[in-house]
Amino acid sequence: MSRRDTFKSLLQATLLALVVLGVLIGLSTLSNPKTPAVSKQENFTLSYRALQEIRLPAPPGKTREEFLQELRYLGLPATFPETNSSEKISQMRAVFQSHPDVAELKTLKTETVLNGDGTKYPVLIVDLAFKEK
Repeated sequence: MSRRDTFKSLLQATLLALVVLGVLIGLSTLSNPKTPAVSKQENFTLSYRALQEIRLPAPPGKTREEFLQELRYLGLPATFPETNSSEKISQMRAVFQSHPDVAELKTLKTETVLNGDGTKYPVLIVDLAFKEK
């Protein structure tokens, strides 16, 4: 066996070992429950979440999705802040109060709750009283 063949075999074995090591590290990282499931942008404060994280009742005769669609049409943003920014909260308050089915907005606040895997995320809590029909 020539030096060239020996070098080629050694290089192939080294590359194979590196590929296997990379795959094992990747699998280890993905299966680690302590690995955060949020992006770098969300890591800062988890400041914005999708509107599906809102907890609110629906008026009689409407589904939650129908009610949320109507609220979006009236100007409810598709995301909401985790922190109680007075400007954003005032905007949301006005949207809820302008809906024709809403008699009173009792509560509008954000809370941090635990996910099933132990991660924390903000949820918008809305308590409404509806007009009688």
